[in-house]
Amino acid sequence: MTPLSPVLLIIQTALAVAAAVPGADPKILGYIQTALDATTAAITAAKEAEAKVDPGALGPITPIS
Repeated sequence: MTPLSPVLLIIQTALAVAAAVPGADPKILGYIQTALDATTAAITAAKEAEAKVDPGALGPITPIS
């Protein structure tokens, strides 16, 4: 699960709730759909980038305390 996965769930829920409201403004639904699309794209890009990372390329990583 990526850090954005909970955000995606929240946006999906918001879209479902907004769509269920009688007389919902289509502009608002469009804005929520755009946020959903952008978040999905960000998750996809993060997963693709993560798959290309060589864990040893940066050398040892020291945690910040």
